[in-house]
Amino acid sequence: MKRSLNSLGFIRSLLSDILMNSEFENATFFTGGCVRNHFLNRDISDVDICVNLPEGDKKLAEYLFQRGLGTKPVIYKNTQTVKISFQGITLEISSAYNAAGNSSYPTSLEEDALRRDFTINSLYLSVNTGDIFDFTGTGLRDLREGLIRAVRSPVQVFADDPLRILRGIRFAAEYGLRIEDNTWQAIQLHNESLLQIARERTKKEFILMLYGPDPARAINLLASSGTLEIVSPGTMYITKGKDALSFSGIHTVELLKTCQPDPLARWLCYLKEYVRSTYGLSSSMDFDSQTDNMQQWLKNMLNTFFLPSQLIKKLLSVLSVYALMNLKQTESLDISDKEIRTAVYNLRISFPLLMQLLKHDIQVMPEKARKIENLLSRMEKIHQVMDSHSFPLNGRIIISALGVSPGPSLGRLLEKAKNYWLEEPSLSKEALLHRLVYDNPKKAE
Repeated sequence: MKRSLNSLGFIRSLLSDILMNSEFENATFFTGGCVRNHFLNRDISDVDICVNLPEGDKKLAEYLFQRGLGTKPVIYKNTQTVKISFQGITLEISSAYNAAGNSSYPTSLEEDALRRDFTINSLYLSVNTGDIFDFTGTGLRDLREGLIRAVRSPVQVFADDPLRILRGIRFAAEYGLRIEDNTWQAIQLHNESLLQIARERTKKEFILMLYGPDPARAINLLASSGTLEIVSPGTMYITKGKDALSFSGIHTVELLKTCQPDPLARWLCYLKEYVRSTYGLSSSMDFDSQTDNMQQWLKNMLNTFFLPSQLIKKLLSVLSVYALMNLKQTESLDISDKEIRTAVYNLRISFPLLMQLLKHDIQVMPEKARKIENLLSRMEKIHQVMDSHSFPLNGRIIISALGVSPGPSLGRLLEKAKNYWLEEPSLSKEALLHRLVYDNPKKAE
């Protein structure tokens, strides 16, 4: 379990004593996100350390491990770092690199700083003395002024790794910072370079933004930079070239401002307007066919984000019910009590999220406000009643009472009993069994 720190003071006091009189004493520095968060008074979970020695990353990790002070080092060749756990805190150790990306011979921290992404991530704090080194000359000032600025020419910084485009947007949303003008222009001009890197990396950054503290601002920044269509195509109906959201996109951002910090809730808030504005528009296709198409498109899209299958299943369930209810509301069709009970039963703990999506429709469709409010009132009452009634039958009870063998016929009987119960949830176990007997279960075989 990771340990969260409020500052670097605790870990620095431990490390400075351990490294005293060793080759690492004056060559070890905190850097990156942990120094940034230290100055922003944010919690720190992972600690980045830079060692200004040839192969210093491996040497320091081994030094701590051999003394029983850290776990066995894990070398990550793709990121050129070594990770260990020290006092329950993850240390990500790197060596200072020169402009050519080589750590095998001595270089300077200044060269290492200029290889990083943004000035706020390029500060160094000496483990030994606590001194701060700001080699870009603007890192501390940018932190004070709330600016995200590329350490060098932004075009070069993003050419080195296009993912930095998304990282800059994520930092701006997560920490409430503004992106410096030249850096912002480079993001807008070069965002298509994101297509050159593995989609796993871009999707991971998008999810971090969606699950982050301010997903609404993240989506706004992605859209206004022309980047949203690259990392999440088709979901927001971006209009006016690269600088605006559609009507449905604006409402999505508003909904995300109050969305609870839960993966299911965040994805529902993000996709809700896409579903509302898309389904029920085609008169040439029945609702079931439209729902099948919607589910297939959503499933394919969500799979590209490598989401857990259980989360995708829940998303499709809630959005399908929402699409049906929204369509019926739009076309002034009745929604039966049984349909609501079925939604309560099938969605279970996700049902309140469905109600939140419909509640948001009051803002989107004010002309339907009274009808939606009446529907929500009915849903709330039915939800309360259903909470006090659980489906009283299961396969074992039916087998025991009716002598039915396990198999497809048993499944059909369970579905039939559930259908009776959803029509009238006050029916007891005995009443449901009586109805099944009356229907002659042998016909189901």
